[in-house]
Amino acid sequence: MKAFFASLMLFVLLGQSLLPDSTGNPAAGTLWQKPLYGDYGAEIREKKPRADGLFHVDTPQMIHHLKDLKVNTYFYLVWHQPSDWDDLRNEFLPAAQKAGIRVWVYLVPPSETAIHSPEPYGKDYVAWARAVARLSLRYPNLQGIVMDDFSENLSFFTPAVLKAIKDAGKKENPSFQFLPQIYYPYITDGLLKAYRPYFDGVVMSFRDDQFRNTQKIDRLVDQIDTMQARTRKVGLPFILMLYTSKLSATPASPSVYYVEGALKLALHRLKLRQIQGVVTYLLQKEFTAEDNENIAPSGMGYANLFVPAGMKNRNENNVQWVQRIYLPPSPSYELTFWHMSTYPASGKPISIQKQLWIDDCLVWKKPLNATPSEKWVKETVHLTPYLKGKRTALLSLRLSVKEKDQADWAYAGFDHLQTKGFVVQNADFEERDKHWTVMSTSRGLIGEILIYDPGRRYRVYQAIKTHLTAFDLYQTMVESTDQPLLARQADHLLNCVLLKQDQSALQTLEQMTQNLIFDKSVSLMAKKRLIQEIYQLYRILDAQSLGNKAVDLSSSTAFFDIPCTPEIPINSDTHSRADRHIAGFTNHQKSFGEHDRTSHSHPGHKKQTMANRAWSTFLPDRSPACENCRRHRQWPGGFQEC
Repeated sequence: MKAFFASLMLFVLLGQSLLPDSTGNPAAGTLWQKPLYGDYGAEIREKKPRADGLFHVDTPQMIHHLKDLKVNTYFYLVWHQPSDWDDLRNEFLPAAQKAGIRVWVYLVPPSETAIHSPEPYGKDYVAWARAVARLSLRYPNLQGIVMDDFSENLSFFTPAVLKAIKDAGKKENPSFQFLPQIYYPYITDGLLKAYRPYFDGVVMSFRDDQFRNTQKIDRLVDQIDTMQARTRKVGLPFILMLYTSKLSATPASPSVYYVEGALKLALHRLKLRQIQGVVTYLLQKEFTAEDNENIAPSGMGYANLFVPAGMKNRNENNVQWVQRIYLPPSPSYELTFWHMSTYPASGKPISIQKQLWIDDCLVWKKPLNATPSEKWVKETVHLTPYLKGKRTALLSLRLSVKEKDQADWAYAGFDHLQTKGFVVQNADFEERDKHWTVMSTSRGLIGEILIYDPGRRYRVYQAIKTHLTAFDLYQTMVESTDQPLLARQADHLLNCVLLKQDQSALQTLEQMTQNLIFDKSVSLMAKKRLIQEIYQLYRILDAQSLGNKAVDLSSSTAFFDIPCTPEIPINSDTHSRADRHIAGFTNHQKSFGEHDRTSHSHPGHKKQTMANRAWSTFLPDRSPACENCRRHRQWPGGFQEC
């Protein structure tokens, strides 16, 4: 028996090439029976043009990354190159079908075709529906069309026009589907009622409307609940789209902490089936540094103050960074700083001001558009009249928004504070949430210390990969087993990952493995795939756990080859909101049976279960020297002999 399990595990971990891709035909059964977790756009292009002079979609690389992310759906954008449609038909669709990935054709609306028209059918959406539906007969993993910015093109997409589009698709293939991408304010009961015969679901892109940003997630749950109630009322699936790349008219790309916090909440609701899908928007799969966001004049960070599009009833609102300063006796006090403004080139008058305050005194001000957009300017202010004779004072860097301001959006930056006669802490804004406090008179006005992260793309990708791998393992385990214990363990595992309880997740994976091996309700092929996924997730979480403990990954005792990126403090507010919400819905269950602690103790303990011996047969030998035993990770199967 021991030899059988050892041989089985060795075969499983020889590589995915020996295993079947996914679970067969992704179009089998009802479309919405299983949760959708997918990705949109950010396609990888070949590095050299082909004979036609065009840079085609790199299908092998795309499929590799989509499988690596464990997504089951991809929204394929036809827009960037004239070859996109042919690449889809001839290369991407057959590869995606083999990999078990559903595909939706993502089209741009008339408002975007002025920039570039998708070929070959342009704005003829009836022809697009006919072609997509006809192609889906050949490739059943092709589901239909997703229409971008549907809500901003309602004058074009009248119910009559949409009826013609749907009829054309249904005539070719009765299974043809249509999904509109709509923003939160537009998803009203009236719109859903008017278009219900022609919608097969709704994709909502979350951007914190009405305060259009990718910095806050505190209203995400409320918006999910509202949309769930509205779409359920008319019997439509609800798919949530989350930004992972820069949203236009915002200061910077969403941080890894924003993306991870939003994804946690989305996957938790997906597990509860309160939404039917979650899709990442423009998840970058090539990990180049975003140099255009490295704009601080000194160091990597600066203090940002943001007025997002959609602000209403501004009425003398303000947002500011505040620090208490302590003043030793000095004949003079002076502050030199750099400031910048970014605003739309619309020519509209702007009554937003950048200001410097000492306590309740306004000591310096400058209209936002008094300097060229996106240009840093140096300023020196003499503060002796405002600070002389004081022991402490409040220093405030403020953005003041006047009533009836006509700017659509704008933001300001402050950086590289240099003082004379006193000291300012974190003067170059190289640390988040240290020494400075952000204060705002309106929820819509946002202050954040923006620190450039050259590894942002990689870190966002890894965060999404971790969570989707855990969700896919949970989903596959629940579908594969008839054993309640394994299903509960899978649920507990997902909760641990969402709450970033890595050690508990690792322990649960070990328990799941032992129970799975002896579960007769799971087929052999399913068992192989589950063991493979457990192993992959274990490696991810184990490496993550090492990283969280600040292990020197460049040393000879590091166990994983992980790219090192600058340590950036966590946005505790984003994480804590998501974690508190998930924890509030999670019952803290007792352990699913006592762990066999003797098999996970010091190498001196030799007792192991049969399953653990099987694990130790095929897992890499990571035994360090005896003096480094304290740093050895606890792998399933326990320690090897030193």
